[in-house]
Amino acid sequence: MKTLAQLSRQLPDPSALQELADQLEKKYTVQDAPQQPTILTFYDSFDWRLYSENLLCFQQNNRLYLTDLVGRERVPSLPISGERLGFFQLLPNSALKRKLAPVLEMRILLLQSSFSQTTRQLRILNKDKKTVATILLTELIPENNEPLCSVQLHEVRGYEKWFQRLERDLEKFGTPQPCTREQDLKTALATKDVRPWTTVQNSRLP
Repeated sequence: MKTLAQLSRQLPDPSALQELADQLEKKYTVQDAPQQPTILTFYDSFDWRLYSENLLCFQQNNRLYLTDLVGRERVPSLPISGERLGFFQLLPNSALKRKLAPVLEMRILLLQSSFSQTTRQLRILNKDKKTVATILLTELIPENNEPLCSVQLHEVRGYEKWFQRLERDLEKFGTPQPCTREQDLKTALATKDVRPWTTVQNSRLP
């Protein structure tokens, strides 16, 4: 089955989020869902062992996830308390813990980045009131930094032409960026001048 298309664009500031929403509402029938605030906290070893294996470990609200760099879950998520992690050996027995073990060995999970994220979902409807595309307006706020804003467009199966039409509408807003969970981490870390990909590359040098 064909993978559904998606795209992401970085916006300059929160006012651009509202401007984009206003423009869409003038042109389309839009169903606006309530904003969804959440806290994301990324973990890895000091030498980014998980990242070097194309894995991301992060806590979203009260669940722990282990995904690939795109954001696809590698194992089922795990309910945990709100406390910060450390020794992964203390996690409940689970597929997630077993996946971490051979990669981390004796290393602990360190907090690498934590930020709040608010997402506003817009559903684009056709004349039959069917959802033909989904747009996410996201405001990401790293610790002690200015908000970072983006828009994501997600295709709905069977409505490829609607995606292409909206894609053209979004071209005048912001700049393209990867539509991945890795991009969220990179964006947040860049505000602190931290680049895990550089650390990983250096660790692989002879």
